[in-house]
Amino acid sequence: MFKKIKFLTFFQKLFRQIKRKFTKKPHPVEADRFEYNENKSPFNCEICLLDINPTDGIILKDCIHRFCKACIINTIKYSTEAVIGCPHADCRGIITDREIRCFISYEDYDVLLDRSLRQAEISMKTSYHCKTLNCIGWVEVNSKKIERFRCQVCMKVNCIPCRAVHESFTCRQYREEWKMEIQLSKQLIKTMIKEKKIKKCPKCNVLIEKHLGCDHIKCIKCQQDFQWSSLQKIRVGDPD
Repeated sequence: MFKKIKFLTFFQKLFRQIKRKFTKKPHPVEADRFEYNENKSPFNCEICLLDINPTDGIILKDCIHRFCKACIINTIKYSTEAVIGCPHADCRGIITDREIRCFISYEDYDVLLDRSLRQAEISMKTSYHCKTLNCIGWVEVNSKKIERFRCQVCMKVNCIPCRAVHESFTCRQYREEWKMEIQLSKQLIKTMIKEKKIKKCPKCNVLIEKHLGCDHIKCIKCQQDFQWSSLQKIRVGDPD
């Protein structure tokens, strides 16, 4: 049995989102549309400074600050935070999830959810991303005793000590196999360097492989321009 892992609310939402995409069920926010507080009297929006007529603005439930709908929509769409805060200066209130759903499309809500998940993962020191190729699943590992967990997106079992998915091998077998692959890779790289099929960037030493094209190379890592044949650094505009 796997030890219990704390799954974030964000992660649970993502799992429901993935299931909906594959089962083609109605969007989960359908029943929650139009749940926000409209302004009953005119006011001045603190973002755009325009006079807002009754019902053309929103009063945030968490902090009672008022803004026009257009400014709230822009705040939501262009936010890079996992939790979107009230745009009022020095306010610690938030724009609730139900308020967010009222003002953006289902597609924009999915984009916002994905962006919030990435931001939440980056901000957490104990997050662990699933090692299945291209899987977007991750969890918060809140105990050093946890060694395995089943990803709720791809359903593969992750081994935390090995930092890999190796369901068909024991940890010892996997590590031995991994060491062999590393040794083979190192030997292959040495051979390709000797045959001058790959070379190191003269600035950052990243390995670069060249198949076709002229002698002028630009390193994709540090953007240094150099000559492939001599590894001489060159400036853009200089004759090759």
